[in-house]
Amino acid sequence: MQFIVSTDRKECVDDKWPIHLIIGNGSERTIDKVSFAFVARRPERSTDLARYHSYSDDHIIPPQKGYGICWAAPELSEKVDEVRTLEWTIGSKSITFRD
Repeated sequence: MQFIVSTDRKECVDDKWPIHLIIGNGSERTIDKVSFAFVARRPERSTDLARYHSYSDDHIIPPQKGYGICWAAPELSEKVDEVRTLEWTIGSKSITFRD
C-alpha cells in the first residue's frame, strides 16, 4: 500500500482542492476502501498543523493498480498564507480489503 502526496499545481490546479493523493495497491488483494488523515508541517518543523480530520475514499483499487484524486486541505491550527508551501504526508490510515 502506497500513499503519495503532492501539492503540485500541475496535478491539482484548483486552490480549493490543492492536495493530490495517489493511493497505490501493491498487494495481491483488491482494496474496497481507505481512510486516512493528512499531516501538514512547515518546512524544517515537526509540529503537525492539520487538525485531525479523517478522510475516506471508497474507490475500488485492483491489485497492482492505483488511483489519484485532489482533496481539500483540512482545517489548520495556525494561519498559513499558502497551504501548498507546507509539507504534506499521511498520518493514520486504515485499509479495507475485499473478502
